[in-house]
Amino acid sequence: MRWIVLTLAALVLAGPSPAAEPQSSAPPRCADHDPHKRVYFGDLHVHTGLSMDAYMFDTRLGPDDAYRFARGEEVRIPPLDAAGQGTVPFRLPRPLDFAAVTDHAHSFGGVRLCTEPGSVSYDTPECERYRSPYAPTDLESGTAEIVGRVDSLNSPPICGADGTLCREAAGEVWRETQAAAERWNDAAPSCAFTSFVGYEYTKTPEFTKIHRNILFRNQIVPELPIDSLSEPDEIAMWRKLQAQCTEAGTGCDVISIPHNPNLSNGQIFSLDYGDAVTPAEQAEVARLRARMDTVVEMSQKKGDSECRNGMWNVLGEDELCGFEKMRRFPDPPDCREGKGKGALAFRGCQSRLDFARYALVEGLREADRIGVNPYAFGMIAATD
Repeated sequence: MRWIVLTLAALVLAGPSPAAEPQSSAPPRCADHDPHKRVYFGDLHVHTGLSMDAYMFDTRLGPDDAYRFARGEEVRIPPLDAAGQGTVPFRLPRPLDFAAVTDHAHSFGGVRLCTEPGSVSYDTPECERYRSPYAPTDLESGTAEIVGRVDSLNSPPICGADGTLCREAAGEVWRETQAAAERWNDAAPSCAFTSFVGYEYTKTPEFTKIHRNILFRNQIVPELPIDSLSEPDEIAMWRKLQAQCTEAGTGCDVISIPHNPNLSNGQIFSLDYGDAVTPAEQAEVARLRARMDTVVEMSQKKGDSECRNGMWNVLGEDELCGFEKMRRFPDPPDCREGKGKGALAFRGCQSRLDFARYALVEGLREADRIGVNPYAFGMIAATD
């Protein structure tokens, strides 16, 4: 079962979540199944040329290339040659045990239409701009240029007046993502490599990073991803995942993995229950969150999200909390009990609720208040 690998990797650190559902009593498929747990190594946050920001950084490899690389084969990375192919050979010193391609779902269609010669939108000015060389002169202009190009991927000139072109192209990309995962998953009793079908839910209001990787247990998945454009509210997104997956009676199962809370301006771990007012209503939302956010990606290329010294209302210091802080020079102001915006552009405040360690404390506090801990999660790292 594919879920075994992820579960083991996460639970080695945190132990089982009280919100976790019972494991299946079916006999294990893998020949070397060990009920006492083993540690496996992999990457659950990988992007390819299907992602909205990939083309600007000369990424041309696709999902098959990503899984080929994960399994220890050689790929070629930028700089690109005249034909648009990578020129630098690269290979992992040790193959991974598992991997997931998690491309940004909210621009699947636009990226396909703008990068596939002969598509109905390929020659539009918007697509030509998207494919043009990206050479930022500073952070401010560079960030604005990326946002402008990405936003155009969902515009009428590319997608059509009613968005049909992008929806149809997005369906093709989603099926391609699933097919690649199935091709590279080892279905034999050896279970030498496990792939997961997934995508990234990319909510970035005013340069605030509220992103999650959505991973499915097996090949049974919804018809289309629930992206941040079609559903910008996380609670509603989880409920749709329930309806389309965990409660659909199809054998579908799913989790969501928050990443980079360090760049969320206090928003990913904020105690937000939406329209829930009473303790009973809030407990229902807390159970939903604990069921979905079972693992947090607390370290990756955009910095560490475990802890930070000197945060408001946090006692004591830990020298390890100075490890790889993305926002360091100058130190951002403290949000205290509020929230901010703009962290991706190094703006706005930073909150103790940008860090997993303090979110775990808030989860215990909420468990005392409403009887359910919304923040009972394990921790992993990934590359992004």
